[in-house]
Amino acid sequence: MMVMFLAACGGSVQGQPSTSGPTGSPRSSGDLIDGVDPCKLLSADQLQKAGLGGQGKPVDGALETGCEYSNQDFAARVYKNKTKNLAEYEKAQHAFDEFEPNQVNGHPGARVVARGSKGNGGCTQVLDLGKGSVAVEIGYNYGKYQGKDPCADAMAIAKLVEPNLPK
Repeated sequence: MMVMFLAACGGSVQGQPSTSGPTGSPRSSGDLIDGVDPCKLLSADQLQKAGLGGQGKPVDGALETGCEYSNQDFAARVYKNKTKNLAEYEKAQHAFDEFEPNQVNGHPGARVVARGSKGNGGCTQVLDLGKGSVAVEIGYNYGKYQGKDPCADAMAIAKLVEPNLPK
C-alpha cells in the first residue's frame, strides 16, 4: 500500500524521489496491476508448451481485460481484474462450486470453479496481485473434457504466467 505524506506549514523534504515505500516495497499494487498486459504474459514458446500456439484475441470487459487463446479442445483466457484481488474472491466464495486457496510458484492464489461449472470442463486459477488479480480460465469445448482436469490445465498455464508478473 502506498502512503503519501504531505509536508505542511512550508516545510521542505530532502532526498531523492523514490517509487518504493518506507521499507523498500514496490510501488502501490494498483500500479502493478495497471502495468499488466494479459496478451504479453505468455511467450510464443510458452503458448506452444501449453498447446495454444498462435496469437491471442484481446477481450475487454467492464472490469476485466484479457487475451483468449484456443485450440480444438479448449479455450484459455488470461485476464486481469484491477479491483478484485484474492480477498474479494474469498468473500464471494459462496458463488462458486469450489474455492481452494493455493500457491502458484510460491505466489498466493486460488483455484476457482464457477457455480454450475463443476464437472463441465471449466476452472480458473487466480493469482493475487495486490489490489487486483490475474487469472487463467480454462473452458473445454462440449464433449472434449471427459478424462481431462481443467484445474490442472489452468494451474499449468498459471505456472507459465506467474514469472512474467510484476514483482
